[in-house]
Amino acid sequence: MWLASVPIETIASIMGHESAEMTLQYIGVNLGDQCRAFEAVQKMRVQMQKTAENVPLLTVPET
Repeated sequence: MWLASVPIETIASIMGHESAEMTLQYIGVNLGDQCRAFEAVQKMRVQMQKTAENVPLLTVPET
């Protein structure tokens, strides 16, 4: 279910867990790791955008 993007709270409820944290222990997912991964992707996106801003546009000569 987790891999199918079902919210962790929904999974916890279905499994009868008292908290989403307990469900995460069984899934083996750490929210901190997820946050760090998201932040890394965001940093790459910003770097790529800065690089793209410095690339000159190709001009086509008039015929």
